Amino acid sequence: MFKYFSKKSAIIIIFATLFLILESFVAIIETDFIRALMYRAVYPDPNNVQVPNIQAPGTPLVQVPIDSVINDSNITSLYNLGPLNLSLLTFVILLFGVLFGGLGVWMTSKAVAMYITEMRRRVYEKIQKFSFEDIDKFSASSLLTRLTTDTELIYTSVSFAAKFMIAGVFSIIFGIIKSAIQYSDWVIIYAIVIPLLIVFIGLIIAFSTPYMRKGQQYIDGINKQVRESILGIRVVKAYNLESKQKSKFEIPNEKLTQSWFKGYSLIGMLFPVLQCVVTGMMIFIYFITWNKYDNMSAAGQLIGFSGILMNVLFGFIIIIVSIAQISRSIPCVKRINEVTKFTPSLTFDNSSTKKITKGVIEFKNVSHSFLKDDTHLIIKNINLKINDKEKIGIIGGTGSGKSTLVNLIGRLFDCSKGQVLIDGIDVKEFSFNEINSNVAIAMQTALLFSGTIKSNIALGLDENLSAEELEKEAIKAAKVAEAWEFISKKPDKLNSIVEQRGKNFSGGQKQRISIARTVAKKSKIIIFDDSTSALDTITEKKVQSNIKKYNDATTIVVAQRISSVEEMDKIIVMNNGEIVGFDTHWNLLANNDTYRSIAASQLGTEELNVMLKERGLRQIEKNK
Repeated sequence: MFKYFSKKSAIIIIFATLFLILESFVAIIETDFIRALMYRAVYPDPNNVQVPNIQAPGTPLVQVPIDSVINDSNITSLYNLGPLNLSLLTFVILLFGVLFGGLGVWMTSKAVAMYITEMRRRVYEKIQKFSFEDIDKFSASSLLTRLTTDTELIYTSVSFAAKFMIAGVFSIIFGIIKSAIQYSDWVIIYAIVIPLLIVFIGLIIAFSTPYMRKGQQYIDGINKQVRESILGIRVVKAYNLESKQKSKFEIPNEKLTQSWFKGYSLIGMLFPVLQCVVTGMMIFIYFITWNKYDNMSAAGQLIGFSGILMNVLFGFIIIIVSIAQISRSIPCVKRINEVTKFTPSLTFDNSSTKKITKGVIEFKNVSHSFLKDDTHLIIKNINLKINDKEKIGIIGGTGSGKSTLVNLIGRLFDCSKGQVLIDGIDVKEFSFNEINSNVAIAMQTALLFSGTIKSNIALGLDENLSAEELEKEAIKAAKVAEAWEFISKKPDKLNSIVEQRGKNFSGGQKQRISIARTVAKKSKIIIFDDSTSALDTITEKKVQSNIKKYNDATTIVVAQRISSVEEMDKIIVMNNGEIVGFDTHWNLLANNDTYRSIAASQLGTEELNVMLKERGLRQIEKNK
């Protein structure tokens, strides 16, 4: 928990602690000044102190010296300062208490804010290192909850505890010390009360923490359900699923309610129990001292001890409230630590100086299974070499392993067996920045970020480019992706606003902006993973032609349609996780039955046979 304190925040919290200790010390010595003021108010004339005769009740008042009433050298000294001086000195003491307390609270708030900032930073940085597999393990909704709700609860708890628990602890310490010095006969009471309270508090925390931990897990479920409902709101409305979604929401919501009800009910027992202890102790003290004192000074001592005892028990109240807050945050801290201590499934050697200079790709005996076994292989024993600047297409049925194959190149995950090499070097030997700077991937689901069209296209561009150079590169990339056609028609062109997730653009427009972003990056290797699926055939042809013409990187195009890859230098045909063909479009039509069957299903047997006849190639029989 303390690892999130930086050196600066640790220094600030040390000074804050010192000020809060001083505030607690001032609060204890204030009791002497207040007692002295009380005696001044009751007995304004030290030479004319008239008190009841305790030894002879019912007799006239007797005159005694003020020392015999107070019988405390500290209080007597303050009393003898005079009403004006004593009042001014008490006011100054109170000001010091306010000053020390104010500085302590301000510094604590500053240190805790820095602490939570560092915690969020580390969590966010760690998430950036997660692979797809790691994110799925935690779930996006859970990571979001940990980064927001959990850290907010920790901030509230730590802030409260840091501000008030220190004051409470030292109120108890100083109170016990003062009691031992001035009222040694009564110190035994602390030995009885404090252990009982500690045991009781420990039991409450032990029983309430599991409920609070479960509550945070149920929040994950609520966030997941709300996120899915909002992102899929069109489907929900189109299929009239509102009542079903509401029912799915009610399950984790009810579980959260019950979990927090039980947890907070246990925590809430702390306060009535403490109130009973305070009241019981006061009754006990007055009961056992009933008629045992035969002078006013002894009664004054009893009043003085009662005041200190109240301070000590008030310190316990503060501690209990702080502990109640901390008990809420304990599960949150554990959930945060689960993220920061988690070892990502992908690790990078960021000290590596190895560079990607050409973009030659090679697969050596590569197999992969997401279940980490040999019985559910997505791709099987792939051996393949793609030369630099080659334009390669990949085609195959759904689930044939196309996306898995190309994702291994960008090291979005590691293969279960074999090696993936770039320029003869295993991808595992490159640094994170090197692999991500030189392998660009345009996904089928185009994700746009809030901002402008220019900011989305320029995500991978050099930050040192001038505004004019950046705009020039963005326009060039937009033209390659056939996105300039609709961008140029907008009033603000590249500066047009992109709303969250690009919801103010059509699917085809988002894909073209995504393609432009990938092209603009100018990586050594560019992968288009079915990223033209939302485009019409004519626009897709233009995009594919532009990519081949204006891009000199090693390029891989994954597609469902033959028209998307037929102009590539070579085409990889995949089936059931294996490469069953790797050649040019016409050679595959001539010699590869799988490719011919895909072409027949998309173009029609008659049209395909016409094309094959024109080329003098073997035609497909109609019954096939």
